[in-house]
Amino acid sequence: NDSLVFIGYTFGKMQIWNIRTQKVEQEFTTGNIGNRSSSSINDIQTASGGSIIISSGYSGIYIFNPVTRQFQQYIHEPYNPFSPAANNTDEIYCENNGNVYVTTSEAGLILFNVKKYSAVTVPFFKDAGNRLYDNYVNQIVKDNRNRIWLAAFDHLIEWDPTINASRFYHYPYLVKGVGQRNIEIKTICIDQHGKLWAGSRGAGLGVLDFATGKFKIYNNVYSGKDPVYRHNYIYYL
Repeated sequence: NDSLVFIGYTFGKMQIWNIRTQKVEQEFTTGNIGNRSSSSINDIQTASGGSIIISSGYSGIYIFNPVTRQFQQYIHEPYNPFSPAANNTDEIYCENNGNVYVTTSEAGLILFNVKKYSAVTVPFFKDAGNRLYDNYVNQIVKDNRNRIWLAAFDHLIEWDPTINASRFYHYPYLVKGVGQRNIEIKTICIDQHGKLWAGSRGAGLGVLDFATGKFKIYNNVYSGKDPVYRHNYIYYL
Protein backbone atom coordinates (compact mmCIF):
# COMPACT_ATOMS: atom_id res chain seq x y z
CA ASN A 1 0.00 0.00 0.00
CA ASP A 2 1.01 3.65 0.32
CA SER A 3 3.06 3.11 3.45
CA LEU A 4 4.27 -0.51 3.51
CA VAL A 5 7.04 -2.02 1.38
CA PHE A 6 7.90 -5.72 1.19
CA ILE A 7 11.69 -6.22 0.92
CA GLY A 8 13.70 -9.35 0.12
CA TYR A 9 17.42 -9.81 0.75
CA THR A 10 20.01 -12.01 -0.92
CA PHE A 11 20.65 -13.84 2.36
CA GLY A 12 17.10 -15.19 2.76
CA LYS A 13 15.58 -12.49 4.95
CA MET A 14 12.35 -10.60 4.22
CA GLN A 15 10.95 -7.50 5.92
CA ILE A 16 7.83 -5.36 5.93
CA TRP A 17 9.10 -1.80 6.07
CA ASN A 18 6.91 1.21 6.96
CA ILE A 19 8.15 4.17 4.95
CA ARG A 20 6.14 6.64 7.09
CA THR A 21 7.53 5.57 10.45
CA GLN A 22 10.82 4.40 8.86
CA LYS A 23 10.69 1.24 10.95
CA VAL A 24 10.55 -2.50 10.27
CA GLU A 25 7.10 -3.78 11.20
CA GLN A 26 7.83 -7.47 10.75
CA GLU A 27 10.71 -9.69 9.72
CA PHE A 28 10.79 -13.21 8.26
CA THR A 29 13.52 -15.68 7.33
CA THR A 30 13.20 -18.63 4.98
CA GLY A 31 14.55 -20.87 7.73
CA ASN A 32 11.29 -20.40 9.63
CA ILE A 33 8.95 -21.02 6.68
CA GLY A 34 7.99 -24.41 5.27
CA ASN A 35 10.21 -27.42 4.81
CA ARG A 36 13.22 -26.03 2.96
CA SER A 37 15.17 -22.84 3.58
CA SER A 38 17.15 -20.73 1.13
CA SER A 39 20.06 -18.35 1.34
CA SER A 40 18.69 -15.97 -1.29
CA ILE A 41 15.54 -14.15 -2.37
CA ASN A 42 15.75 -13.66 -6.14
CA ASP A 43 12.59 -11.75 -7.09
CA ILE A 44 9.38 -10.34 -5.58
CA GLN A 45 6.23 -9.43 -7.53
CA THR A 46 2.61 -8.66 -6.67
CA ALA A 47 0.05 -11.00 -8.23
CA SER A 48 -3.62 -10.48 -9.02
CA GLY A 49 -5.58 -10.05 -5.80
CA GLY A 50 -2.61 -8.65 -3.89
CA SER A 51 -0.70 -11.84 -3.08
CA ILE A 52 3.07 -11.40 -3.08
CA ILE A 53 5.05 -13.98 -5.06
CA ILE A 54 8.64 -14.65 -3.98
CA SER A 55 11.26 -16.71 -5.83
CA SER A 56 14.29 -18.18 -4.11
CA GLY A 57 17.65 -19.75 -4.79
CA TYR A 58 16.87 -23.12 -3.29
CA SER A 59 13.45 -23.30 -1.66
CA GLY A 60 10.96 -23.03 -4.51
CA ILE A 61 8.20 -20.41 -4.51
CA TYR A 62 6.67 -18.56 -1.57
CA ILE A 63 3.27 -16.86 -1.66
CA PHE A 64 2.70 -14.22 1.02
CA ASN A 65 -0.80 -13.11 2.05
CA PRO A 66 -0.51 -9.42 3.03
CA VAL A 67 -3.79 -9.54 4.98
CA THR A 68 -3.03 -12.53 7.21
CA ARG A 69 0.75 -12.06 6.86
CA GLN A 70 1.15 -15.79 6.37
CA PHE A 71 3.35 -17.66 3.90
CA GLN A 72 2.65 -20.71 1.78
CA GLN A 73 5.66 -22.52 0.35
CA TYR A 74 5.60 -24.55 -2.88
CA ILE A 75 8.55 -26.81 -3.60
CA HIS A 76 9.35 -29.42 -6.21
CA GLU A 77 7.84 -32.82 -5.43
CA PRO A 78 9.11 -35.55 -7.80
CA TYR A 79 5.86 -37.53 -7.67
CA ASN A 80 3.55 -34.53 -7.97
CA PRO A 81 3.18 -33.30 -11.59
CA PHE A 82 1.42 -30.15 -10.35
CA SER A 83 4.29 -29.00 -8.14
CA PRO A 84 6.97 -26.52 -9.31
CA ALA A 85 9.47 -28.06 -11.72
CA ALA A 86 12.46 -26.88 -9.69
CA ASN A 87 13.40 -25.25 -6.40
CA ASN A 88 15.88 -22.85 -8.02
CA THR A 89 13.50 -20.09 -9.13
CA ASP A 90 14.37 -16.67 -10.56
CA GLU A 91 12.38 -14.03 -12.47
CA ILE A 92 8.62 -13.62 -11.90
CA TYR A 93 6.00 -12.19 -14.25
CA CYS A 94 2.35 -11.75 -13.15
CA GLU A 95 -0.79 -11.16 -15.24
CA ASN A 96 -4.10 -9.59 -14.20
CA ASN A 97 -5.97 -12.87 -14.74
CA GLY A 98 -3.99 -14.55 -11.96
CA ASN A 99 -1.37 -16.25 -14.15
CA VAL A 100 2.15 -16.25 -12.73
CA TYR A 101 5.24 -17.20 -14.76
CA VAL A 102 8.46 -18.09 -12.95
CA THR A 103 11.77 -18.78 -14.69
CA THR A 104 14.20 -21.40 -13.43
CA SER A 105 17.92 -22.00 -13.86
CA GLU A 106 17.51 -25.71 -14.59
CA ALA A 107 13.99 -26.71 -15.63
CA GLY A 108 12.48 -24.21 -18.06
CA LEU A 109 9.39 -22.19 -17.17
CA ILE A 110 6.86 -22.63 -14.34
CA LEU A 111 3.29 -21.44 -14.91
CA PHE A 112 0.54 -21.36 -12.28
CA ASN A 113 -2.53 -19.36 -11.36
CA VAL A 114 -2.86 -17.80 -7.91
CA LYS A 115 -6.56 -18.67 -7.94
CA LYS A 116 -5.87 -22.38 -8.57
CA TYR A 117 -2.35 -22.89 -7.14
CA SER A 118 -1.46 -25.92 -9.26
CA ALA A 119 1.71 -25.50 -11.28
CA VAL A 120 2.35 -26.49 -14.88
CA THR A 121 5.85 -26.90 -16.29
CA VAL A 122 6.85 -25.92 -19.81
CA PRO A 123 9.87 -28.26 -20.19
CA PHE A 124 10.78 -27.16 -23.72
CA PHE A 125 9.87 -24.77 -26.53
CA LYS A 126 9.57 -25.80 -30.18
CA ASP A 127 9.55 -23.57 -33.25
CA ALA A 128 7.97 -24.12 -36.67
CA GLY A 129 11.10 -25.96 -37.86
CA ASN A 130 10.79 -28.45 -34.96
CA ARG A 131 13.91 -27.04 -33.31
CA LEU A 132 13.79 -27.44 -29.53
CA TYR A 133 15.00 -25.37 -26.61
CA ASP A 134 15.07 -26.88 -23.12
CA ASN A 135 17.73 -24.88 -21.28
CA TYR A 136 17.36 -22.21 -18.62
CA VAL A 137 15.35 -18.99 -18.88
CA ASN A 138 16.69 -15.70 -17.48
CA GLN A 139 13.76 -13.30 -17.79
CA ILE A 140 10.21 -13.00 -19.10
CA VAL A 141 8.20 -10.01 -20.39
CA LYS A 142 4.94 -9.48 -22.24
CA ASP A 143 4.35 -6.93 -25.01
CA ASN A 144 1.24 -4.94 -25.94
CA ARG A 145 0.25 -7.62 -28.47
CA ASN A 146 0.12 -10.25 -25.69
CA ARG A 147 3.23 -11.99 -26.96
CA ILE A 148 5.46 -13.49 -24.26
CA TRP A 149 9.21 -13.05 -24.67
CA LEU A 150 11.84 -15.12 -22.88
CA ALA A 151 15.52 -14.26 -22.46
CA ALA A 152 17.39 -17.55 -22.61
CA PHE A 153 20.84 -19.13 -22.80
CA ASP A 154 21.53 -18.59 -26.50
CA HIS A 155 18.03 -17.69 -27.68
CA LEU A 156 15.39 -15.02 -27.51
CA ILE A 157 12.09 -16.90 -27.53
CA GLU A 158 8.75 -15.51 -28.68
CA TRP A 159 6.04 -17.74 -27.19
CA ASP A 160 2.27 -17.90 -27.67
CA PRO A 161 0.97 -19.93 -24.69
CA THR A 162 -2.55 -20.19 -26.14
CA ILE A 163 -1.34 -22.50 -28.93
CA ASN A 164 2.08 -23.36 -27.47
CA ALA A 165 3.87 -21.98 -30.53
CA SER A 166 7.38 -20.50 -30.42
CA ARG A 167 9.79 -18.57 -32.60
CA PHE A 168 13.52 -18.36 -31.89
CA TYR A 169 15.85 -15.40 -32.40
CA HIS A 170 19.61 -15.36 -31.97
CA TYR A 171 22.03 -12.66 -30.85
CA PRO A 172 25.12 -13.38 -33.01
CA TYR A 173 28.34 -11.69 -32.04
CA LEU A 174 31.96 -11.83 -33.18
CA VAL A 175 34.08 -12.92 -30.22
CA LYS A 176 37.81 -12.32 -30.45
CA GLY A 177 39.75 -15.54 -30.80
CA VAL A 178 36.53 -17.60 -31.12
CA GLY A 179 34.60 -16.22 -34.08
CA GLN A 180 30.87 -15.76 -34.52
CA ARG A 181 28.71 -17.25 -31.78
CA ASN A 182 25.23 -16.83 -30.31
CA ILE A 183 25.46 -14.87 -27.06
CA GLU A 184 23.45 -15.42 -23.89
CA ILE A 185 20.63 -12.92 -23.38
CA LYS A 186 20.52 -11.94 -19.71
CA THR A 187 17.68 -9.42 -19.68
CA ILE A 188 14.94 -7.97 -21.90
CA CYS A 189 12.41 -5.14 -21.76
CA ILE A 190 9.70 -3.57 -23.93
CA ASP A 191 9.82 0.22 -24.12
CA GLN A 192 6.89 2.63 -24.46
CA HIS A 193 7.12 2.45 -28.26
CA GLY A 194 6.89 -1.35 -28.32
CA LYS A 195 10.57 -1.92 -29.13
CA LEU A 196 12.26 -4.94 -27.59
CA TRP A 197 15.66 -4.36 -26.01
CA ALA A 198 18.01 -7.14 -24.96
CA GLY A 199 20.99 -7.00 -22.63
CA SER A 200 23.62 -9.62 -23.31
CA ARG A 201 26.42 -11.35 -21.49
CA GLY A 202 29.40 -9.75 -23.17
CA ALA A 203 27.92 -8.34 -26.39
CA GLY A 204 26.34 -5.08 -25.30
CA LEU A 205 22.77 -3.95 -25.81
CA GLY A 206 20.59 -4.93 -28.78
CA VAL A 207 17.23 -3.84 -30.17
CA LEU A 208 15.24 -6.38 -32.18
CA ASP A 209 14.00 -5.60 -35.68
CA PHE A 210 10.72 -7.51 -35.77
CA ALA A 211 10.62 -7.46 -39.57
CA THR A 212 14.02 -9.10 -40.11
CA GLY A 213 14.33 -10.97 -36.82
CA LYS A 214 17.80 -9.49 -36.32
CA PHE A 215 19.34 -7.31 -33.62
CA LYS A 216 20.95 -3.91 -34.02
CA ILE A 217 23.76 -4.08 -31.47
CA TYR A 218 25.26 -1.24 -29.44
CA ASN A 219 28.60 -2.02 -27.80
CA ASN A 220 32.12 -0.77 -27.17
CA VAL A 221 34.07 -3.13 -29.43
CA TYR A 222 32.89 -3.67 -33.01
CA SER A 223 30.33 -2.15 -35.36
CA GLY A 224 27.90 0.18 -33.62
CA LYS A 225 30.64 1.17 -31.20
CA ASP A 226 29.30 3.52 -28.54
CA PRO A 227 31.61 5.29 -26.03
CA VAL A 228 28.81 5.26 -23.44
CA TYR A 229 29.49 1.59 -22.62
CA ARG A 230 32.21 0.88 -20.09
CA HIS A 231 31.79 -2.83 -20.75
CA ASN A 232 29.45 -5.12 -22.71
CA TYR A 233 27.86 -7.10 -19.86
CA ILE A 234 24.26 -5.96 -19.38
CA TYR A 235 22.56 -7.81 -16.53
CA TYR A 236 19.27 -5.94 -16.03
CA LEU A 237 17.06 -3.52 -17.94
